[in-house]
Amino acid sequence: MNNVTGHTDYWEIGDLDGYYFEDSYIERIVWTENNLTFTLLVVLRESHERYTEPPADEQHCYHKATLEFRDVSRCEWQSLNIVPVIDPDGSMDFGNLDSFVCTKGRYQLSGEWGQVEVESAVPVVRLLD
Repeated sequence: MNNVTGHTDYWEIGDLDGYYFEDSYIERIVWTENNLTFTLLVVLRESHERYTEPPADEQHCYHKATLEFRDVSRCEWQSLNIVPVIDPDGSMDFGNLDSFVCTKGRYQLSGEWGQVEVESAVPVVRLLD
């Protein structure tokens, strides 16, 4: 925990230390009454058990995953941009998860896709496949 600002960085929350979200690409955002789920190509850190050396044309080891906030008691959007970025290969995403911190039990996330503050159970990442 950063004592100066009172916030906790995401890699200090639950089991999130094996991921690097700043270079991960968000492919989908689903918000329901009790859950907020980001589907993304997440970067695995070398410490992650599923990490492999990235291909020569990639900077990181990417893996399809979901970042899930369950039992949401509050979800407040400061902004939302649902216009996807078209990548050179024709695929679409909503940009990166540029900031992800926890302050007093509230998770604050932001990126090109927008900005949201969530109060929920501790978020979890589920690797897909």
